[in-house]
Amino acid sequence: MIARRCVAFTLQSKQLLNSNYCKRINQIFRASTCRLDARTIHQTISSPNSSASNPTIFGKILEGQIPATLLYEDDDCIAFRDIEPVAPTHFLVIPRKYITQLSLTTEDDSKLLGHLLHVAKEVAKKEGLDSGFRIVINNGVDGGQSVYHLHIHVIGGRPLPWPPT
Repeated sequence: MIARRCVAFTLQSKQLLNSNYCKRINQIFRASTCRLDARTIHQTISSPNSSASNPTIFGKILEGQIPATLLYEDDDCIAFRDIEPVAPTHFLVIPRKYITQLSLTTEDDSKLLGHLLHVAKEVAKKEGLDSGFRIVINNGVDGGQSVYHLHIHVIGGRPLPWPPT
């Protein structure tokens, strides 16, 4: 219940849900008995009463309010460099359609999800990641998701150990 109120208040206040803000919320909820419920976030954002159609930093990038180094763009998605890279090459592929996370996709999203992976492969090729790259999709609080707009990390340009460190 507290998580629902916090998320609803945050969205109604139109605060930018950037990665640091989400990380802080997640730390608070991990320390308490309640959890940040992604379905609640999705329902709150998607509700007709919500004034925030896409309050995330990625929504701001899609609207042109925040600059990004675009690597690819089409009617369904964009790819751009990550502002906090973990490897020499690190970019994100995001759908234009606002989907909060992978676990909330439906069968109707299958074609889009395939397209996102295809774009990730094509941009990786253009970026010279011929010797390999890693695809990462974080999902939910325990999966390390910090921005609740589905996104694919493409990481490469150096050897990537397994398991990830």
